[in-house]
Amino acid sequence: MKKTTVLDFDKNGFNIGGAKNDVPVNEHPSFSIYGGIRFDGGIIKADRAIRPEGTSGKSAFVSYTLPEEFHKKSYIVDVDHIDKSTSAGILIGAKSNVKVENPAYFLGYSCSLREGGDGASLGIFDAYGWRAELVKSRLAFYDLKSLHYRVKVTSKALTFYVFEYGKDRYGIDEPLFVSNYEVGSDQFDVHKEFTPTVGLRQYYWDKGHFENFKITVIEDDELPVMTETLTAGATEFLSNGITEKNGTLSGNGALLSKDALCGNYRISLALGTKGISRIYFGMTDEKNGYTFEINAHEDTVFLYKIENGKYKWLGQKKNIVRENAVNTYVDVHDGIVSCYYDNYLENGEEFPKFEFTLEGTDGRFGMWLEDSYAENLAVTESKITLPEITYTNPINPGADPDCLFYGGKYYLYVYNTSHNGKEVFRVFVSDDLVNFTPGPVIFEWRDEYNETAIGGSSFSPNVSYCESDNRFYLFFAAVRNDGSHCRSVFYATSDSPLGPFVHDGPLEPVNDPKRIFHEIDGHPFYDDDGRIYMSFSRSEHGGSIWLEEVEFKDGKVIAKPETDTRVIFPEKEYENDGSWSLCEGGFIRKHNGLYYMIYATVCYARHYGEAYAVAKSPLGPYEKYKYNPILTFNHTLNGPGDALIVPSPDE
Repeated sequence: MKKTTVLDFDKNGFNIGGAKNDVPVNEHPSFSIYGGIRFDGGIIKADRAIRPEGTSGKSAFVSYTLPEEFHKKSYIVDVDHIDKSTSAGILIGAKSNVKVENPAYFLGYSCSLREGGDGASLGIFDAYGWRAELVKSRLAFYDLKSLHYRVKVTSKALTFYVFEYGKDRYGIDEPLFVSNYEVGSDQFDVHKEFTPTVGLRQYYWDKGHFENFKITVIEDDELPVMTETLTAGATEFLSNGITEKNGTLSGNGALLSKDALCGNYRISLALGTKGISRIYFGMTDEKNGYTFEINAHEDTVFLYKIENGKYKWLGQKKNIVRENAVNTYVDVHDGIVSCYYDNYLENGEEFPKFEFTLEGTDGRFGMWLEDSYAENLAVTESKITLPEITYTNPINPGADPDCLFYGGKYYLYVYNTSHNGKEVFRVFVSDDLVNFTPGPVIFEWRDEYNETAIGGSSFSPNVSYCESDNRFYLFFAAVRNDGSHCRSVFYATSDSPLGPFVHDGPLEPVNDPKRIFHEIDGHPFYDDDGRIYMSFSRSEHGGSIWLEEVEFKDGKVIAKPETDTRVIFPEKEYENDGSWSLCEGGFIRKHNGLYYMIYATVCYARHYGEAYAVAKSPLGPYEKYKYNPILTFNHTLNGPGDALIVPSPDE
């Protein structure tokens, strides 16, 4: 992507568009100042001693309006917060849903250190001033003298990063905190879109100051004018900046085939990427089609649709991007596009990074090479044949599915969305995980259950078989009937996977509700040594996953609170979506002596995803996979999360 530095403060002052400015900041038409802001070369600091008469408030800010040619474009804001002590950060302007004549303060979002300096905060200013904190980190930065803030702004969303000072190279250094936020997604948000105004805000009593304030505009790459010609893999191309030698394409530029591909086809090559590589396909002209991007700067692969030169995001996945040449394909078959990159593991099978039904895949194809090279380019017929028998999701009705493989059959348990307040959970039975036969209601609400839980509030059934107790255990979340409005994990038992699951007398929570504020889920894991562990999702740090050893005996669950351990909490970008900071679920599978936990990330109501972490013992510590999430949303599917692993008959 093309990057243009629009504003850059350094030790000598500031420049706009690469040109030095002799006009003082407080006299420059692109800047606005509220309160007392002092400028000393490239240093920017709130100073109460110079606050103009008539202004009030706890903080001051300076804002800058981007030049008109960069309005509506994506951009990145960077700044260093040196010798910090309390709240300071970046402001991003926004337009309110209602007309605002004279806002009391800055109108938009604040991405900053929290008041008191105990973490990061994303908040909102409306027409009357401060409105609400939308997102906050649970990680304190007390021990760090200085920080670097970065905000990336796209058409409808922003991403707020906090780095340790000096470790802010995007895509290389791990941020201390990251959160994504979409305009208007919070109940307190009154804004509908961003404005081209960016600012810096600081509390007067913060002892620190800002340095290296920089704004960089990001624009979609356009294919260059191609007047050169070359032949590669028996295909003739128009090109610009690309050379061919002994079957290897290299240089910094692009090429596009003279002729179009139609119907089913496969584009195959080996890509070595230190920068950005793209495979274009379905290009009706230089500004319309599709591109599969391999981006080494971000260790991510992307799929875009290009419309009139604008890149429309279809999907992305974190991925190891290699400098050495690895197999890469785009395969078009029966209206389905499958994109592969570096898919061969030891003794493994290839699998697509993306596989979507896409329209308009007939057209020219080509490449973009930026610090990259390509080998063995070839165009063949598609090598994928669709099976004669297929299935379409959803395979049956219901919510919060859980699946048990027992006695050669699959039992799929779901929340009965049409229940009448009594018939809460039901089961479907299958021999192949595709064709399911409706089974009976497996859990009915009894009057005596109301003593400890509120009827009709149950959800998320989890069923397992305990061999040592020769019983099936059903775990589910329900609201406690103690006036707290909090949920706990309750249980019931049965002698059959078809139920009925019952509990004698009032329902019993697994954990003491006086000790646990709020918890849901409840996945048992049976270890090889006979010990049983359960995972719980609790409203702590937003949403965290805890593990605890339990005992199943004579239809009773006996918790061992002394083993209670928090193993996963939201700290990564993919675990913070602006609506919530969340990790939940927590399903363990043991393989080759290691414990693999898959878990859901961010809010179920928005961009739910699935990640995993690995440990050497069931209670951890767990190390999160570097290229999480493993399942995420895309343009056709929103919300894969809270998953489990189901064994196959040949396991």
